[in-house]
Amino acid sequence: MNAKYEAKKLINKYKTTNPFELMDYLDILYIRYPLKGNLRGYYTKEFGEKVICIDSNLCDEEVNLVAAHELGHAILHEDKNILFISRNILQSKDKLEKQANKFAAEILLDDSVFSEYYGYSLEEISKCECVSYELVEHKYNNLNK
Repeated sequence: MNAKYEAKKLINKYKTTNPFELMDYLDILYIRYPLKGNLRGYYTKEFGEKVICIDSNLCDEEVNLVAAHELGHAILHEDKNILFISRNILQSKDKLEKQANKFAAEILLDDSVFSEYYGYSLEEISKCECVSYELVEHKYNNLNK
Protein backbone atom coordinates (compact mmCIF):
# COMPACT_ATOMS: atom_id res chain seq x y z
CA MET A 1 0.00 0.00 0.00
CA ASN A 2 1.14 3.54 -0.72
CA ALA A 3 1.42 5.43 2.58
CA LYS A 4 1.22 8.90 1.05
CA TYR A 5 -1.81 8.02 -1.07
CA GLU A 6 -3.66 6.44 1.88
CA ALA A 7 -2.92 9.39 4.16
CA LYS A 8 -4.06 11.95 1.57
CA LYS A 9 -7.20 9.93 0.89
CA LEU A 10 -8.15 10.06 4.60
CA ILE A 11 -7.36 13.76 4.89
CA ASN A 12 -9.49 14.58 1.84
CA LYS A 13 -12.39 12.40 2.95
CA TYR A 14 -12.56 13.56 6.57
CA LYS A 15 -11.12 17.09 6.20
CA THR A 16 -8.76 16.72 9.16
CA THR A 17 -5.14 15.91 9.86
CA ASN A 18 -5.76 15.23 13.55
CA PRO A 19 -4.91 11.54 14.10
CA PHE A 20 -7.41 11.23 16.96
CA GLU A 21 -10.25 12.65 14.87
CA LEU A 22 -9.32 10.23 12.09
CA MET A 23 -9.37 7.33 14.55
CA ASP A 24 -12.84 8.43 15.68
CA TYR A 25 -14.11 8.56 12.10
CA LEU A 26 -12.63 5.12 11.43
CA ASP A 27 -13.97 3.57 14.66
CA ILE A 28 -10.49 2.79 15.91
CA LEU A 29 -10.35 2.60 19.69
CA TYR A 30 -7.44 4.44 21.28
CA ILE A 31 -6.29 4.08 24.85
CA ARG A 32 -3.71 6.06 26.78
CA TYR A 33 -2.07 4.43 29.78
CA PRO A 34 1.45 4.08 31.18
CA LEU A 35 3.45 1.62 29.10
CA LYS A 36 6.54 -0.12 30.39
CA GLY A 37 10.11 0.19 29.22
CA ASN A 38 10.71 1.89 25.89
CA LEU A 39 7.26 1.12 24.57
CA ARG A 40 5.61 4.33 23.33
CA GLY A 41 2.60 2.81 21.65
CA TYR A 42 1.33 -0.07 19.58
CA TYR A 43 -1.42 -1.15 17.23
CA THR A 44 -3.33 -4.38 17.64
CA LYS A 45 -6.50 -5.96 16.38
CA GLU A 46 -8.48 -7.74 19.08
CA PHE A 47 -11.72 -9.59 18.37
CA GLY A 48 -12.06 -7.75 15.07
CA GLU A 49 -11.62 -4.33 16.68
CA LYS A 50 -8.70 -2.05 15.83
CA VAL A 51 -7.00 -0.71 18.96
CA ILE A 52 -4.19 1.79 19.35
CA CYS A 53 -2.48 2.08 22.73
CA ILE A 54 -0.36 5.14 23.51
CA ASP A 55 1.88 5.75 26.52
CA SER A 56 0.20 8.30 28.78
CA ASN A 57 3.59 9.67 29.88
CA LEU A 58 4.41 11.21 26.49
CA CYS A 59 4.37 14.95 25.77
CA ASP A 60 1.79 16.31 23.29
CA GLU A 61 4.24 16.35 20.37
CA GLU A 62 5.11 12.71 20.95
CA VAL A 63 1.48 11.70 21.47
CA ASN A 64 0.49 13.06 18.04
CA LEU A 65 3.48 11.44 16.39
CA VAL A 66 2.81 8.04 17.98
CA ALA A 67 -0.93 8.33 17.22
CA ALA A 68 -0.28 9.14 13.55
CA HIS A 69 2.34 6.38 13.29
CA GLU A 70 0.07 3.75 14.84
CA LEU A 71 -2.83 4.94 12.69
CA GLY A 72 -0.54 4.22 9.76
CA HIS A 73 -0.19 0.64 10.96
CA ALA A 74 -3.97 0.36 11.39
CA ILE A 75 -4.54 1.54 7.81
CA LEU A 76 -1.56 0.02 6.01
CA HIS A 77 -1.06 -3.16 8.06
CA GLU A 78 -4.60 -3.81 9.24
CA ASP A 79 -4.22 -7.47 10.09
CA LYS A 80 -0.82 -7.31 11.74
CA ASN A 81 -0.28 -6.74 15.45
CA ILE A 82 2.56 -4.29 15.61
CA LEU A 83 4.39 -3.34 18.77
CA PHE A 84 5.92 0.07 18.54
CA ILE A 85 8.97 -0.54 20.70
CA SER A 86 11.86 1.70 19.69
CA ARG A 87 12.27 5.16 21.19
CA ASN A 88 13.73 6.23 17.82
CA ILE A 89 10.87 5.11 15.59
CA LEU A 90 11.72 7.41 12.73
CA GLN A 91 15.10 5.75 12.32
CA SER A 92 13.69 2.22 12.05
CA LYS A 93 15.04 0.09 9.23
CA ASP A 94 12.01 -2.18 9.14
CA LYS A 95 9.78 -1.83 6.06
CA LEU A 96 6.52 -1.71 8.05
CA GLU A 97 7.91 0.93 10.40
CA LYS A 98 9.13 3.02 7.46
CA GLN A 99 5.68 2.86 5.88
CA ALA A 100 4.01 3.91 9.16
CA ASN A 101 6.53 6.75 9.55
CA LYS A 102 5.82 7.99 6.03
CA PHE A 103 2.07 7.84 6.77
CA ALA A 104 2.60 9.85 9.99
CA ALA A 105 4.63 12.48 8.13
CA GLU A 106 1.88 12.82 5.52
CA ILE A 107 -0.81 13.16 8.19
CA LEU A 108 1.03 15.69 10.35
CA LEU A 109 2.81 17.81 7.71
CA ASP A 110 1.36 19.21 4.51
CA ASP A 111 3.51 19.14 1.37
CA SER A 112 3.48 22.94 1.33
CA VAL A 113 5.30 23.21 4.66
CA PHE A 114 8.68 23.68 2.96
CA SER A 115 7.48 26.47 0.68
CA GLU A 116 5.70 28.15 3.60
CA TYR A 117 8.95 28.15 5.54
CA TYR A 118 11.29 28.75 2.62
CA GLY A 119 14.79 29.47 3.89
CA TYR A 120 14.12 27.93 7.28
CA SER A 121 16.17 25.01 8.53
CA LEU A 122 14.44 21.70 9.22
CA GLU A 123 14.94 22.36 12.93
CA GLU A 124 13.24 25.76 12.65
CA ILE A 125 10.34 24.21 10.73
CA SER A 126 9.94 21.54 13.40
CA LYS A 127 9.70 24.23 16.09
CA CYS A 128 7.22 26.32 14.06
CA GLU A 129 5.05 23.29 13.34
CA CYS A 130 5.41 21.80 16.85
CA VAL A 131 6.52 18.42 15.53
CA SER A 132 9.74 16.51 15.97
CA TYR A 133 12.79 17.30 13.89
CA GLU A 134 12.86 13.66 12.77
CA LEU A 135 9.36 13.92 11.34
CA VAL A 136 10.24 17.05 9.34
CA GLU A 137 13.41 15.40 8.13
CA HIS A 138 11.48 12.27 7.14
CA LYS A 139 8.92 14.37 5.23
CA TYR A 140 11.67 16.33 3.50
CA ASN A 141 13.57 13.21 2.48
CA ASN A 142 10.42 11.58 1.09
CA LEU A 143 8.76 14.62 -0.49
CA ASN A 144 9.18 13.49 -4.06
CA LYS A 145 9.05 9.73 -3.55
